[in-house]
Amino acid sequence: MPQRRLWGIEDPASKAALGSGARADRTWYPPPEGMPTQLRTALFWIFAQLPLLGGALATLGGPDALWARMQANPAGALLIALGYEALLAAGGIAKQVWSNLEPGVVKALTDWVRAGFLNVASRYRRRYLKQIFYDHEFFNTRGLRKQGPFRLKVEHVFVELKLAPNSAEQVSLDPLESRELAGNRPIFDFLRQIAKHGAIALAVLGPPGSGKTTLLQHVALTLARNRQRRFRLRAYVPLFLFLRDHVKEIAAAAPPTLADLVQGHIAKRSHLAPPPRWFEGQLLAGKCMVLLDGLDEVGDKALRERVASWVDTQIKAYPRSPFVLSARPQGYREAPLERAHVLEVQPFGAEQAQAFVRSWYLANEIMASNGEQGEGVRQRAAAQAEDLLERLRRRPALGDLTRNPLLLTMLTTVHSTRNALPGRRVELYDEICDVQLGHWQASKGLSLPLTAAQLRVVLEPLAAHMMEARATALSAADVLRIVREPLARVGVTGDAVETFLSDLQEWSGMFLERERDRWGFSHLTFQEYLAAAHLRAKPIQRDWKQLIEDGWWHETLRLYAAQGDATPLLRACLDADTVSTLSLASDLLEEAREIEQPVRAEATRRLSADLEADDPARRRLAAEVRLSRRLRALHRIDERREIDLDYVTCAEYQLFLDEQRTQGKPCPPDHWEGERFRRGQAQESVVGVRAEDAERFCAWLGARAGEPSQFRLPTPEEAGAAPARDHAVSAAWCKSRGDVQLVGLLPELAQRLLADLRTLSPFPAPSSLIIGRTVALGGSLYVRHALDVGHALALGLDVDLALGRARVRDQAHVVDLALSRALNLGRDLALTCSLVFDSLSAGNAIEQGNFAAAETLIRPLLRAPSRRLVCTGRMLMDLLTLRHASTSMMQRRAWCSYAVHLTEYAWINQEQMKKDRADGLRDTVLDLHWFFHVQLARMAGTFPAWEGIRLVRERSA
Repeated sequence: MPQRRLWGIEDPASKAALGSGARADRTWYPPPEGMPTQLRTALFWIFAQLPLLGGALATLGGPDALWARMQANPAGALLIALGYEALLAAGGIAKQVWSNLEPGVVKALTDWVRAGFLNVASRYRRRYLKQIFYDHEFFNTRGLRKQGPFRLKVEHVFVELKLAPNSAEQVSLDPLESRELAGNRPIFDFLRQIAKHGAIALAVLGPPGSGKTTLLQHVALTLARNRQRRFRLRAYVPLFLFLRDHVKEIAAAAPPTLADLVQGHIAKRSHLAPPPRWFEGQLLAGKCMVLLDGLDEVGDKALRERVASWVDTQIKAYPRSPFVLSARPQGYREAPLERAHVLEVQPFGAEQAQAFVRSWYLANEIMASNGEQGEGVRQRAAAQAEDLLERLRRRPALGDLTRNPLLLTMLTTVHSTRNALPGRRVELYDEICDVQLGHWQASKGLSLPLTAAQLRVVLEPLAAHMMEARATALSAADVLRIVREPLARVGVTGDAVETFLSDLQEWSGMFLERERDRWGFSHLTFQEYLAAAHLRAKPIQRDWKQLIEDGWWHETLRLYAAQGDATPLLRACLDADTVSTLSLASDLLEEAREIEQPVRAEATRRLSADLEADDPARRRLAAEVRLSRRLRALHRIDERREIDLDYVTCAEYQLFLDEQRTQGKPCPPDHWEGERFRRGQAQESVVGVRAEDAERFCAWLGARAGEPSQFRLPTPEEAGAAPARDHAVSAAWCKSRGDVQLVGLLPELAQRLLADLRTLSPFPAPSSLIIGRTVALGGSLYVRHALDVGHALALGLDVDLALGRARVRDQAHVVDLALSRALNLGRDLALTCSLVFDSLSAGNAIEQGNFAAAETLIRPLLRAPSRRLVCTGRMLMDLLTLRHASTSMMQRRAWCSYAVHLTEYAWINQEQMKKDRADGLRDTVLDLHWFFHVQLARMAGTFPAWEGIRLVRERSA
């Protein structure tokens, strides 16, 4: 009989019977099988108690001691007994549960051991990561023909891209706290955050050539080479897929899972066939990082939506593995993911562009010198890089081209080949096509060499056909069917047609076989540019309405407009009047070679009207256009400096405020009612801006523009030499040698404002009371710490210390303050006034939140004969108002009123204020008093604001 266990007792029936001479076995035998079940169970329970009883007797020294201990502590004895019984019951239940689970667990463990053995035996992970490295180690120029017999490696030329969260209205779902993903940072910072959350992805958006694919390749290489520890990231297995290559499988009636798709895709390489279900296990265990490139390159919108839905399904199926997807903005907006945090690739800044140019030339020169890295090689590379950078400095119009990694790569290629630079983006594309296709003339062994112009005759209609077919790749048969007639027109016939594709790929690199019998342009940008050139070369009557409403065509239409008259196209955009078409219209205004003046004026008017639109997307678009036009119209001071002749408007400043708010750094002007300007003020100059906020705006604009220059406040001399066109109300913040002041108010207006200012309070004017100076000083105060000041003053603490604590900046703008502090201060203030009213009752009422009773008890202070007590009463009333304020404006008004009464209290209570030797302290209190009085008057609409922003753009030397 097999050995059994029941309730934890061993059944030795399987052992041989003991001989007569053997020692008696201490194990208890179960009753015979024929015994009734109830009796057998009862006996087992009795036997199960013996270990507990035996242990107790052995520990306590016998039955008498055990009984005595139980009598002394019956509750403890009962608790021990019940605990033991519970353990016995749990053991029995666990046994039964395990008996049901055992087959499945054993099978799963067997599968895991088998997979682990195969993994170790084949060293598959190592081989797979090595293949990822081989696939992505070279810099992906995607059509930019390699220089000589070498290619540049990503690690030698990659410059870290910066990403920033998209605006809130464009994010489909944001399950992460905004502070976790705020700011302009490298991708690894964001990857660390999403790794903490399940079933969430990053959607990396950027315009053509912004480096999205190269960024994902950089992530894959970092993981493949086990260099992720420097970024404090786990050692994920990178799964890199170009979505355009898998549309057919994904769009099938029964699409595969991600694991099956990857497993099948990798298995096509015989040397890399993975162990069974290897990727499934890795994905489920959270050991993979999924990198999906080019959602926008799925041309058909319906297919793109199906692909996006499939990706959403995979994100949910493998919640422990992070996903990163790249796309162009328009393509993503048409098919967004359900669970993705959207990031935008930021354009190259000046330092990034310079670093890329220097790295590119150094890597290029090293490879050209067969790997030699001597001083001579470095000097030649530095000389070539500085030549290009100097040419760019002399031609500011090319600044926009340096902000895009692909365009910058093209610039370096053209410069290194022709020692010359084009002027505009479309001209750069034209140059690069000539450079790439012009290599045919120098090629050897071709049956009929073609010029670059002749090759464009062939490739332009091919590109147009692929755009119309919404395809990024075709079979060789389809390609040859399309180009056969254009090839005949340039003299290529017979067998030369059949070798055309292989010859083109070998000597140009602009049109490639991406995978077996799938041919396409090396970069979608080339397809779009050549299609635009074809549309321009073959003018026919077109229905633009269908194209302008399709994001797939937008880049092609921009390039089309840059090569000729864009009037019909722009008119169609205005007629459609959607956010998407108006966005395209704003781009046409920027890039079109020519537009009829009435249509241009109508487009400008329409976009300006949208500054006040109810739709946030239309408002933002209109503000972006307005800011872009401002930066193109700066007044030249000299070859390095330009100044703005107009003040920054509310709509433009709102772009800055919106981004700061998403990063937890709100900074609207103090007198605004909320986070936005009032309706009707979009085109008015923004005023009431603090000096430090004006400087932050300049820094934000410089980082956003990414130019080889900086934006800053003007100096007083620069502002005086180039006065603003409208200076009737505003004055500009200016900075010189660390000193900030306002410049620009007309003298008579300044005098009138000063006179009006003095009507706000009977307090004497401090020595620093010059229009602008008072607010400049007040603008550096933390309103939050006015509570600390009041607390200190009311309790008789040192006023110098109390006021010194107030000289810091209020980043939260008082709305987000902890209101419980107001209660604490109100209670303490109340307790200091015990001689006049029932301070204890008032303090208790405040502490308990009984504000009606507290107000009734405080009102006698307002009628007290002492100005000091009246001020105290007013401060208490302000704090009560703050505590139950229902709007942010009511809160700010209560804070400002409290601060006014606080400084009045300090002035009355501290005799040293009136002494000549305390000038510094005296001016500090007066500055506080006047600053908050001005803010109260501005909130009430009885006193104007005048502190505005003008810009200076200074290019680096």
